[in-house]
Amino acid sequence: MNKPKAFMETDRAHLRAFCKEDYTELVSMMSDLEVMKYTGFRSPQSPDQVMESLRNWIREGKGPFGVWCAEDKLNGEFIGWFMLKKHRYDYPELGFMLPRKRWGQGLACEISHRILKYALEDLGVEKVLATTVKENVSSISVLKKIGMCISNVVPIRDPNFEIICFEKCSSLLEA
Repeated sequence: MNKPKAFMETDRAHLRAFCKEDYTELVSMMSDLEVMKYTGFRSPQSPDQVMESLRNWIREGKGPFGVWCAEDKLNGEFIGWFMLKKHRYDYPELGFMLPRKRWGQGLACEISHRILKYALEDLGVEKVLATTVKENVSSISVLKKIGMCISNVVPIRDPNFEIICFEKCSSLLEA
């Protein structure tokens, strides 16, 4: 089967809707404790749980909001997933997950910045949110690098983690 066509790109990556062929890469990434410990999932996912997520992402990934597969433009290798969707709030939420072999390459910043620009300029949304836990220093760094600021606008309660909210408004597009 042919993979879905890319609909957004950066210098090094492109985004496309997920397909069934992405299952193996997702299982590898989402069963890794180090990858999963600071995510909304909080723990490694079983193959069945990954399949359920993949089915949802395939269904959601064809519109302007969703969870998308990021691939290397040069070789088509899996980079991770990126999200822009109304998940828990009135505004869309930006999220991402990369396998460990892709950490530290600047890809999360590059792709997230492009998604943020897409949301604010192309879709015309007023605000984009992102959340992470205070222990997730790497994701906090990514969000700050793409111009998102810590916000107290959306209170979140989690008994196990102190969650930090970030926001980026269309009035702050310069970053």
